[in-house]
Amino acid sequence: MKRIAILAGCILLLAIAGIFLTSGQGMERETDNHKPVKVGIVMIGSRSENTWNEAHWAGLEKTGQKLKLSLVCEENVSTASCAAVLERMIQDGCRVIVSTSIDFEPAVQKVAQRNPAVYFFQATGIQGHANVAAYTGRMYQMRYLAGIVAGSQTETQAVGYVTTQPIPEVIRGIDAFALGVRKANPQARIYVKYTQDWSDDSKARQVTRELLDAQPDIDVLSMHLDTYGPLEVADERGVYTIGCNVDSRQKYPDTCLTSAIWNWEIFYTKYIREALNGKFDGRNYIVGADTGIVGLAPLASLRKPEAAQLIADMQEKLISGEYDVFYGPIRGTSGNLIVEAGEGVPDQILFEELNWYVEGVVLP
Repeated sequence: MKRIAILAGCILLLAIAGIFLTSGQGMERETDNHKPVKVGIVMIGSRSENTWNEAHWAGLEKTGQKLKLSLVCEENVSTASCAAVLERMIQDGCRVIVSTSIDFEPAVQKVAQRNPAVYFFQATGIQGHANVAAYTGRMYQMRYLAGIVAGSQTETQAVGYVTTQPIPEVIRGIDAFALGVRKANPQARIYVKYTQDWSDDSKARQVTRELLDAQPDIDVLSMHLDTYGPLEVADERGVYTIGCNVDSRQKYPDTCLTSAIWNWEIFYTKYIREALNGKFDGRNYIVGADTGIVGLAPLASLRKPEAAQLIADMQEKLISGEYDVFYGPIRGTSGNLIVEAGEGVPDQILFEELNWYVEGVVLP
């Protein structure tokens, strides 16, 4: 009996050891011995010369290092060629594909249906399902904080804003920025001019010059574009700036006050890891200040140092959920009450339908 008990004990110990050994080998096999998982990225522009793509690439590089991924990046992809590029990436072994342009969403949806074993991430997308996750962020929260910076800095009460076209994403950024400007400086006006293009650098420079020529009192300029053009023109004229997508202070140390930035590493590391572990969730993600994915770059020296405390207080309220930008009362450009006191604006309106401007916004 004693021999049988000893033998049974040995068998049990060997079985337990086998379990741990097998588990350890499985993890090692996944991370070390096998080839890195391929992740494809399709971009409508360049990863190094475009603030939007630049932010995604910086985050994906960090995610790639953390998760030991092999990144395959296709730049300057046209909408017409996108589907073919996606299919080629899949044939080359990409298990996850990231699309950084909303213009690619139709192609992503079609290719995803034909390839259910591949996971797709569609930036600023509006339709997540099965193997496609659509995601965007409450960047308007950071534009609001940046507006407080601009409102505190301006001495002329004239602030400029150069952006692409009047779609809900852009309008909510303008409105949030203007609400921030006027929280710090109730008399300030925000002069907006559209380029009708996201990344045309020459057009962005031209429109910025036109705006500054038409409103020579502008002493702070913000933008929502995928080019540095407006910051370059403003810097040449000695106008303070607010950057977007990436921290622009190193490029323009004399004029850039801060930037509303994306920290995409946080998003991609979490959700690509989940995808590779079989926990992919094909839904729409809207990430806010509480995640750290949207953020405000460190502040340069401000004309009113006390503004830094106001910005910190409002940022804490946004992170905690105690406050959001579009809480009433909010008035429109003619002074009419748009959002009643104690009310908020639903996400459906903010992200899909928004078409009004708040008090203080001046259009051409």
